[in-house]
Amino acid sequence: MTDHFHTIVIGAGSGGMTVAVGLSNLGKQVAFIEGHHVGGDCTNVGCVPSKTLIHLAKTFKPGMNPDDALREVTRKRDALREKKQKK
Repeated sequence: MTDHFHTIVIGAGSGGMTVAVGLSNLGKQVAFIEGHHVGGDCTNVGCVPSKTLIHLAKTFKPGMNPDDALREVTRKRDALREKKQKK
């Protein structure tokens, strides 16, 4: 741990993370100040969760039991995780 930083980034959302990683890759010491969740709104409550809900809605067919739709999405998620682990 260091007590000297080249840059202090306020906000650990997508913009702040991009700046911090870029500076870190240049050998700079970077600190964050974040008042909520690392990753920002997009990662935690915006873009990523909404994409999950959109995918579930596209999987759901008229007349389909909601439990069946959830099982299908879960099956696809598990297959993707297994594929990634094999790499």
